[in-house]
Amino acid sequence: MTAVIFISSLALALVILSLWAWKWKVRIKAAILGAIVIGIVTGLIVYWINTGITDIHMAFLILIELALIILLTLIIILTRFYRDPERTPKETENVILSPADGTVVYVNNVENSSCLVSTKGKTKFPLEEIASTDLLGNAAYLLGIDMNVLNVHVNRSPISGKVIL
Repeated sequence: MTAVIFISSLALALVILSLWAWKWKVRIKAAILGAIVIGIVTGLIVYWINTGITDIHMAFLILIELALIILLTLIIILTRFYRDPERTPKETENVILSPADGTVVYVNNVENSSCLVSTKGKTKFPLEEIASTDLLGNAAYLLGIDMNVLNVHVNRSPISGKVIL
């Protein structure tokens, strides 16, 4: 019964976390390593539950495994999602740092008369608030940065300056 518990925990974790990694664009190596760790921890917890209480039916143990895998994964994601590590960039003149972790997916040149649109996946979002001001001046650039659930979700100022709007 012990081997069955660990094998089912590992298999469930590998399947669930691989699918989530594919959906959320997380590196597959990180997902597999995380699945193995979460599968082992889940197996240990379910084994402890099964030995502490009289024998539980395997179907119920699988439901417990599934709930624990989801719970442990969400705890890990939330702790990574809300972290705020200190950034100390090199002091370099005329450099603009990325305001967010992730992958730059587009850099669009924005003309003064053009419609300002942000793209997420296949959906386009008009940025009417910024476009209705005179902040764009003669030239501006719109950057799109794709972040997955494991990226730091803290936006930082890419350059020094004063916020006026």
